[in-house]
Amino acid sequence: MFLSALFQYNSNSNEVSSNIRFRFIHHPLSDLYIVYNEQRNTNRHLADRAISVKYTHLFSF
Repeated sequence: MFLSALFQYNSNSNEVSSNIRFRFIHHPLSDLYIVYNEQRNTNRHLADRAISVKYTHLFSF
């Protein structure tokens, strides 16, 4: 399991964005990703929010 986060501030648009990613590896080359993205302006008003889920699975023949 891995958890990573990235926080950025854009001084041109006065926005703060965050990206938090959770990765679970259950087999080699088979993963589950859950990603949370959020953008806010400096007044703390929510501009955008998204949750993404990605699942990869290796089929062996």
